[in-house]
Amino acid sequence: MAFTQTAAIIASISGGIIAAKYGIQYPMLLSAIPLIIVGLIILTVNESKPTVVKKISDVISTTKEGLLYLKNHKVLRRIVINDVFTYSSAYFLMWLYQPALQKLGLSILFFGFIRAAFSLSGIIFTIDLDKLEKLFGTKERFLIISSLVCSFALILIAIFNSIPLIILAILTLGGIGLARTMVINSMMNQLIRSEIRATVVSGIMMVNTLLYTLMNPLIGYLADHSIRLAFLLIGVIPLMVLLFVPIRKSEVNSNSSL
Repeated sequence: MAFTQTAAIIASISGGIIAAKYGIQYPMLLSAIPLIIVGLIILTVNESKPTVVKKISDVISTTKEGLLYLKNHKVLRRIVINDVFTYSSAYFLMWLYQPALQKLGLSILFFGFIRAAFSLSGIIFTIDLDKLEKLFGTKERFLIISSLVCSFALILIAIFNSIPLIILAILTLGGIGLARTMVINSMMNQLIRSEIRATVVSGIMMVNTLLYTLMNPLIGYLADHSIRLAFLLIGVIPLMVLLFVPIRKSEVNSNSSL
């Protein structure tokens, strides 16, 4: 994750500078260069042949198995719902902060540096999750406080709508938000039997994608009419989740896959 975020830092800063100097189309055009390089490297990799060729019916049955496991596992289902809705605040922040900053008159040159700050915050907060949890006392307390902090940062943007608050929210969600998701991913992995883990995780990703597919048009419509209202909604969502789908103490410490 740290390597991925480091790459995002380099790309964000260079992309912002290039867009400000030459136009927004050039970062997209130049992004083709590393993709071509990676494509050439992959061509040199020998692909291992599968011992068993799966049929379409096998893929469908595997998908059903993963979704049924998620449906029937109460603890896992609660954790997934809690995480996907809470993480949506960070997901939509990354779409909304640029038009919000443009309305406040900030030059596109700084967008890359702000996006880089998001990634750097993620590296700092996730480099040692054990120490982070100890800082908050317990894992349960960390999950609760992290939700509240992310929610209040977004609500403050909706109320005051200032550049410093938007940057604060980016640093907060980039660090604490990412750390929260990684802690929850660890909890989910402990609840899923190893032989079906890949299948269940794929099912969880499908659920996440479907949810964002439904939410994207709503948030986009709100942002077209009022960016502040869009920030308010994504700020309220983690609070609602904390109230109605909390992760209980017994679930935080559970290692059962039953």
